[in-house]
Amino acid sequence: MTLRPRPARWFEVLTDREHLGAVLRRLAATQSVELETRSATEAAAALPDYREVLAGFEELARRHAPYWPAPAADASLPPPESVAGARDALDALRAWAQDADGDVAALQQVSTERERLAELASVLRAAGDAFPAPAALGAAGPTLAAHLYALEPGTVVEVPPAVLTLPLDVPARDGAAAQRYLLAVGTSEDVARLDAALSAAHARVLTWPPGLPSGAADGARELAARLAALDTRIADARSRLAAIGRAHRLSGQLANF
Repeated sequence: MTLRPRPARWFEVLTDREHLGAVLRRLAATQSVELETRSATEAAAALPDYREVLAGFEELARRHAPYWPAPAADASLPPPESVAGARDALDALRAWAQDADGDVAALQQVSTERERLAELASVLRAAGDAFPAPAALGAAGPTLAAHLYALEPGTVVEVPPAVLTLPLDVPARDGAAAQRYLLAVGTSEDVARLDAALSAAHARVLTWPPGLPSGAADGARELAARLAALDTRIADARSRLAAIGRAHRLSGQLANF
C-alpha cells in the first residue's frame, strides 16, 4: 500500500455552545475533517478523568435518556472548565436521577401495560363479532386452553387436528405495522404442543387481562376505557418528571454535556 500526501486546509469554527453538538455532527458526517484543540499539557493529562466522567454520563443515558428533555443552554450554568467541574455536573444529573427514578419506573411499567392492552384492543377491533367472548378465553382451563399468538411474517403453522383456530389479520394503523394473529382453542396438552412449535418460530403469546366482560364488543369498550385511564397515568408521570427536570435545571445540565 502506498501513502500519498494530500494537501490539508486549516480552518477554525466559531459557534455558540448551544449549537456546538450539531456543528460537530455535521463535520463528522463529511468523514474528511480532523479536529484539533488548543490545550495545555495539564488538560491532556486530565483526559482519563474526563473519560471517567463521560462513562458515568453514558451509564445514566442508557437508562434515562428517553425521559430527558431536549438540551438547552442555560446562562446560569456555565460549562465546566475542569475535571472537578465536570464531576459536579455529573453529580447534578445523578441527583436528578435519584429524584426521578420512581416516576421513571412507574412510567415504564404503565407504558408496557398500555402497549399490551392496545395490541389486544386492535385484535378485537379487527375480529369484530367473529371473536369469542374474551372473558371465556381468559378463564379457560385447566382442561381447555385458549391462546392468542402474534405470528412472525411467513410463519407456517402446523396445528394439531383437535385444536380449533381463528386466523386474524390486523392492518397497519397509527404507525404500527400490519400483524397476523392466531387464536387457538383446544385441550391443554394440544395447545401446549402448539405453544412449543410456535415458540420455535418466535411467536408471542398474548395474555388476557382479568375482569373483561363476556361480549367481544363489550370487551373492546372495556379495553378502550382502561387505555384512557393508562393514558392519564402516563401524562401525570410525564408531568411530574418535567417538574423534577425544571427543579434540577436538567436541560441546561444536559447542554453542558
